[in-house]
Amino acid sequence: MESEWELPHYEAWLYTLKQLRRVRMAESAEGRQILIRYYTLVAVVGGSGFGQFNGKRYRLVKGGCFLLAPGSWMELEAIGRGGLAYDLIVLDIKEAALPYDSACSKGRMPVRPEPLPLPDRLNIGAMKTWLAMVEELHRHSDQSSRKERYEQHLRLQQLLYWLWNWNSPPEKHGSSAVIDMVIDRLHAQPEQTVAVKELAATANLGVRQFTQRFKEVTGLTPLDYIARLRMNKAKRELMTTSESLAVIAQRAGYPDVYYFSRRFKQVIGLSPRQYADETRRNLRVVALYYNGMAMQMGVTPVAANLTWWGGSAYLREQEQGIVNLGITPSLQEIADQKPDLILLNDHNKHLHDQLQKIAPTVFIPYDGHRSVYQEARIFGELFRNPLEAERFILRYQHKAADARRRLAAAGVYCEQMTAVIIRPDGRGSRFSVFGDNYGRGGWSVYRGLRLQAPPAVRDLVDSGVQIAQQLPLHLLSHYVAVADIVLIVNEGTGFREAIAHPAWRELAATGHRRVYELGKERISYFDPISIEAQLELLTRLLLGEEMSGDEEPLAT
Repeated sequence: MESEWELPHYEAWLYTLKQLRRVRMAESAEGRQILIRYYTLVAVVGGSGFGQFNGKRYRLVKGGCFLLAPGSWMELEAIGRGGLAYDLIVLDIKEAALPYDSACSKGRMPVRPEPLPLPDRLNIGAMKTWLAMVEELHRHSDQSSRKERYEQHLRLQQLLYWLWNWNSPPEKHGSSAVIDMVIDRLHAQPEQTVAVKELAATANLGVRQFTQRFKEVTGLTPLDYIARLRMNKAKRELMTTSESLAVIAQRAGYPDVYYFSRRFKQVIGLSPRQYADETRRNLRVVALYYNGMAMQMGVTPVAANLTWWGGSAYLREQEQGIVNLGITPSLQEIADQKPDLILLNDHNKHLHDQLQKIAPTVFIPYDGHRSVYQEARIFGELFRNPLEAERFILRYQHKAADARRRLAAAGVYCEQMTAVIIRPDGRGSRFSVFGDNYGRGGWSVYRGLRLQAPPAVRDLVDSGVQIAQQLPLHLLSHYVAVADIVLIVNEGTGFREAIAHPAWRELAATGHRRVYELGKERISYFDPISIEAQLELLTRLLLGEEMSGDEEPLAT
């Protein structure tokens, strides 16, 4: 005996109209990428164009209808003199109460199916009837009385029933459904070699008839559609890897790199190298992380998470024109920037698959053991500018050597002195300690100037730990006692309360010790531009040429 039975979807879900909007696009107009948040019907009511739905290209003509699930992406383009007109029928779908009947009393429980069991591209049956129903729904969209709203609800149910009747089961619609299955297959493995004859056989059609039907649906022949898919894959590879052209061609499904180059130019209008160079000259980057590293390579992002990663005193001018996407970026806002490339790290890793639908996306995981030099080389390769990475490394090393010479000439012998970097936490009741590879000036303190870390800090770094956080105040002397220089990072987490505490005031009481306060904007950032400036800042502090914080140093 079966223990479960599946409800019909119309008993499991309540379908109501959330929004109805008619959109008109002028001739040759291109729409933006739009993220679909609710189940939405796109009903073409006039004109013609092309639509990209989750990367799949379709020809749009009067009477066409598509169903988009939440999380889908849509981008439309109008062609021809009449432009393009379409209705967005947005549905609000809620769970209906599951019934309890005699079958339940015998132990057979109902199972809720997925809502709207329909294909992405819908068969509308008789066009005249379908368009009349859509027009009737649109004509009464502004009704406000209870009776009028109920009548509008019935119109929606009639329209949905019509679509269910014409699209369930999909097999009864023959070649129309099979063309969609072929498109799905091509998107799943665009690099796979497949003959049009084989695709036609899948659709149970002759080659000529299949090609004609395929072009009616997509606006392209099967071979041109496959080529476009492959070139889109190659374009992503060109933007996100430093692989050779031969490797990129192979991954796109072209064993012959010379044929690939010719085909790429036919489809895109530029050779692969010309495309990469042209795109990089005007590269639109969204940096959810690594915005400072991108700027070092000569690329200023169009948008970034400046709430967390912006604010360096040394990048203010470059950041002025950058859109701040905030800590939790909106996918739609990212898409509106029309990026050519998106950068992210672990914080936004969960968005990777959605971001890939917007633009080529590079995930570079956080690695506390990766040095700023290694990171610069990674981005030098990514932006096809490896020389800039090497120039930065050599420039920094020369500046560091010069800084040590200047300090030695003034009697400050860095390699014979110890320094510790601490940050007050918890309203001054706790503190954190930093190593050489976690921002807060660590690279310039320990690597650039070669100041020595106290034994307790050295033990942390040697064990692979770059930051010890939320330490109790009674451990402060454990890290600070032997330090000649104490750098206090003021990130607004209790600095003023901290300096009033006896344990903190004791830092300034020892005559030989230098204690400096530096704000987040001057010392916390770890991009190449900032650490070069931090090297000079720290040098001037030790020479007595610059004051720390906004006031007098705590001790000198």
